[in-house]
Amino acid sequence: MELGVIFAILAMLAWGTSDFFIGYSAKKVSSTTVLLYGKGIGVLILGVLVSINGLVLPNSLEGWETIILASLLTTIAWFMFSHSLKEGLLSILSPIGNSWSIVT
Repeated sequence: MELGVIFAILAMLAWGTSDFFIGYSAKKVSSTTVLLYGKGIGVLILGVLVSINGLVLPNSLEGWETIILASLLTTIAWFMFSHSLKEGLLSILSPIGNSWSIVT
């Protein structure tokens, strides 16, 4: 089996598992709490990776506007996603949507 196919299957399983735990956690606590903890951990990991690799953040206003807009839209999308997992509306479509990695 090719390495790309193996990684695609692993990515699909990881996304499916994370969706399961997001839905499970959102049923125990609010979707907002799940979102804040998930994004907070992601920001910490990203901050460490940026500082280790010495990446430079944009110093132009347009660059920061793009980052802020993308962050806001992504946060809204993740909130709606975790809320739909909590309500059970997305439990069937989520595995199908996460199988895109095997096709591409």
